[in-house]
Amino acid sequence: MTALRAAAQTTAATFWLVVVAALAPAHADVPAPPVAWPAAAGTVDWAGRTVDVLGVAAPFVQSPTVAFAPDAPEEVARADAARKMIVALLAVRTRGAATVGDLVKADDKLLGRLDELARAYEVRTTRRFSDGGLEIAARVSLDAALGVVSLPLPAAPPASAPAPGAGGLVVDATAAKDFVPCVLPALATAAGVMLADGGAATGWRYAGSPKAARALLGDPKAPGVKATGVLAGDPGVLTLPAAEAAKLETFPGAAEALRAGRVVIVAGKPKKK
Repeated sequence: MTALRAAAQTTAATFWLVVVAALAPAHADVPAPPVAWPAAAGTVDWAGRTVDVLGVAAPFVQSPTVAFAPDAPEEVARADAARKMIVALLAVRTRGAATVGDLVKADDKLLGRLDELARAYEVRTTRRFSDGGLEIAARVSLDAALGVVSLPLPAAPPASAPAPGAGGLVVDATAAKDFVPCVLPALATAAGVMLADGGAATGWRYAGSPKAARALLGDPKAPGVKATGVLAGDPGVLTLPAAEAAKLETFPGAAEALRAGRVVIVAGKPKKK
């Protein structure tokens, strides 16, 4: 009897698994992959355009019991998150080795506004540990930080679907291992001739895959080129081999996309040191 009952339970479980699988959507929406790069005390997701840090409070060891002064760990974690956030924001690359910190170091008002933004972070998650320790995952909008220092924001997605090939340009930088995402990237030939500058009009966007890049542009058929390296001395300038650079003259709308800033860079993973 026990064997029959077990067999019946197994059959029922298999039946419901099949039903659930049949009812599940054939193509579930999958979030676009992040383009997360270390930035001093935190991480910059260049695709999601956020800056994230983790505020940490160690166990409250001064107390004879963990229950004593329960608010202390949260206050410590919040203060730690604010401190790390301002450090991370100041470390955001603008171009090459230059950072946001270089722009505000001589302007106390800008630094103060950036500090206010860092302290007004969004709490994403809070983790409490049995030993009294605590972690806070905090987030600030990268665009909000760039607005404080008057750096260009990325071009807005098109309001309606553009004609095929006219939505923008995708630059695949996954082969450019020394490339470092920054606010004002640029494009040049392998010989060093500048082709386009992300700071000339509006900021360029980043994506974690070609599909995500074309989705940002609103054009599934947006043309693309492949960057293979960076300009010597400037890891924020991608270089195109001659054959790829020549494509910019033949792709419909490529020149206009570069002028208008409708460019999405597909960035690879950070280079391991």
